[in-house]
Amino acid sequence: ALTVPDDISDKEIRKMVERLFVAADEDFNLDRLKLVGEKAVPFLIEALKDPRTQEVKFGEMNHISLASSPFERVCDLLEPFGPPAAVEPLIPFVDSEDKDFRKHAGRALGNIGTAECTEPVQELLSDEDDYVRSSTMYGIRDGMEANRCSREFLNSIFPTLIELLDKSDMSISGNTPRLLLTIDRDRAVPILLSEKYFTPQNSQVDDIIEVMNELGYKIPRTKLLPFLEKVKPQIGSYPHARQYSAALIAYAYNPDENAEAVFREAMEMPDSAAKPTRNPDRPRLKGEGKLTRVREAGAQALSILSGVTNAREFVMEQYDEQGFDGMTRPQRYYVAVFLYDAEVNNGGHSQY
Repeated sequence: ALTVPDDISDKEIRKMVERLFVAADEDFNLDRLKLVGEKAVPFLIEALKDPRTQEVKFGEMNHISLASSPFERVCDLLEPFGPPAAVEPLIPFVDSEDKDFRKHAGRALGNIGTAECTEPVQELLSDEDDYVRSSTMYGIRDGMEANRCSREFLNSIFPTLIELLDKSDMSISGNTPRLLLTIDRDRAVPILLSEKYFTPQNSQVDDIIEVMNELGYKIPRTKLLPFLEKVKPQIGSYPHARQYSAALIAYAYNPDENAEAVFREAMEMPDSAAKPTRNPDRPRLKGEGKLTRVREAGAQALSILSGVTNAREFVMEQYDEQGFDGMTRPQRYYVAVFLYDAEVNNGGHSQY
């Protein structure tokens, strides 16, 4: 229900921006500034140059202030526009001793993505703090989705992103391979599948495989099958179960005549909850009892092999179109279990 006048004055906008330095936002000043839109951009850039922006922090985040600082608020308000004029006043924050300031600067600069952003973004991608690096990559992703990032900028940061492919850091997740593949797929694929990165010794290799699966790249079996053989004896220890699981899904997207047997074997790997009878003729795997992820991946891979890539979407469409009574018995089981799980996880049995 919030509104702002179409002819809102510069004086009023400046007054609203000034109130970003006050922690309490009881009358939705921040939300009104969002409605002002692009008219507020010059005044927000002025705020970046204000010495207070490099100094003021609100302390612990709470229900009154969902941002940690005026700087974070300004960056959030500028995000939809990615104005190149903000680059120069953002650069001083790159060397801030405060990692939160560096984190928000990284996201803002990555989102703008002009050639002038290259050096500061490279510095932030090499920052000692993992969340600064991660936030900078999210900014680059946003800038690419908005078609803002220049080709010069993307080509220049490509080598810096490669250096993160084997960094032992959970916050990096799949950001790095996804960005590389999006920037230049032909250039990225040989790097991702190289001996340096496509190895069980790389703690990020599962992210590489998962992103390639997600983006529809079929990993050659000449790479995939040796990888599965190397990882299999180690799947009882972290992170090899996840690596093996990701590789099983990749195998399902590029199968051969042996794929089904491999997937069925994975489904039968025991876990402590099921407590199945163990075949005495089969050697015990290190870490048995912790292989639920592998079993689920085997089932998903077998499903993909059968042409079922999104069972939930298909079954829920049947549910919407035909109703519960019009579905097959297996489909009704699927819906019943799905709804039970969703409702109980959300509001307990009373909600269900």
